[in-house]
Amino acid sequence: MKMQKGICPKCDAKEVYLSTTETHGVQIRTTWTDIVFTELYICADCGFLEFYVQHKTDLENVRKKFKKVKVK
Repeated sequence: MKMQKGICPKCDAKEVYLSTTETHGVQIRTTWTDIVFTELYICADCGFLEFYVQHKTDLENVRKKFKKVKVK
């Protein structure tokens, strides 16, 4: 969550920029009618990037649609 606070977790630079779904076009479709919108955080220093679900209410659709990764 460092990226959402404006700090890159890889290089600690404070050169983080935000692009929303409308700008970069990455959407996750959970059904034919439901789309999960994303936010893309980009470090302009090292190039590291992270995606986050834009609306927390969409996380339930993610839980229903996708397979959970098992902890090893």
